[in-house]
Amino acid sequence: MAETTASEEQLAEQNTSSSSSSAKEIDVDSSKPEAGREAGDDIATDSKKRKVDDGKGKAKVDEQSEDKKKKKKNEEAEEASKEILSGPVKLGYKTFDSSVEIFDYFYNFLHSWPLNLNVNKYEHQMLLELLQKGHKNAARKIGVGIRSFQIHKHPKWMGRCFVLMREDGSVDYFRFRKCVHHILPLPDEMLPLPGVDKHLSSKKKYSKQGGRGRGGSGK
Repeated sequence: MAETTASEEQLAEQNTSSSSSSAKEIDVDSSKPEAGREAGDDIATDSKKRKVDDGKGKAKVDEQSEDKKKKKKNEEAEEASKEILSGPVKLGYKTFDSSVEIFDYFYNFLHSWPLNLNVNKYEHQMLLELLQKGHKNAARKIGVGIRSFQIHKHPKWMGRCFVLMREDGSVDYFRFRKCVHHILPLPDEMLPLPGVDKHLSSKKKYSKQGGRGRGGSGK
């Protein structure tokens, strides 16, 4: 009877040990999927991070590419502007390389030709083309046709200015500086001023040889 009880106790212990081992195995097995999920989550997170980083890198490259395109366009615009602002420009019988050369020529002629006297045929053609190419309202200014050009003292500003005399006897003033600036832009310090032209009496500032169909900075 005692032996039977001992055997039953050993059997119970073996069953308990077996159950415990099975539980441990179950615990170990059940933990594997969890570990797998964590690893998968890490991989997914890394993948997302890489995608974000790649996106940022691509955006940065695109931005740099856009900046380069804008810079190139600006450089091309500047080059085109330089080409527009530079000569040569043909007026009458002369070719000029810059707006300053055109200005010097007509400025010196303005201050060297006698007042109230018709200009010669050479300077007539020079002034006519200056008007045709440089005046914003050339057709209206020329009107029925120009018989002659003279140089007068402006009645209001008291400086020398060019005067055109039309075939119908009408007379009109025009500012050569505006015409030059419209053909090729002048430097800022030589720009036409609204109202009175302060530079009409500043002959020494830009004086060079020119006018009367000879010499000058024009070619």
